[in-house]
Amino acid sequence: SPLTIATQNGHSDAVKVLLAAGADIELTRPVAYGVTALWTAASAGWEHIVKLLLENGAIPDSRPNDWRSPIEVAKERKYERIFDLLLE
Repeated sequence: SPLTIATQNGHSDAVKVLLAAGADIELTRPVAYGVTALWTAASAGWEHIVKLLLENGAIPDSRPNDWRSPIEVAKERKYERIFDLLLE
């Protein structure tokens, strides 16, 4: 989805525009095992986008297709600040 692509590339301004336009924050990306924008941001280490997505209602412990949650991904990759954000 456009939201996932903007997230993957770290484009927070585009993420803001897409969310304001009503993008589905929990829409999964089938070509990548159904991961969400939050999972993508946590995986990439984009703290500013993780925060933005959480502020807009993203679910931090969702498990796309029984994969690891964004929380688990942040912990595994040692993104401590993202991990802390996801636990708040």
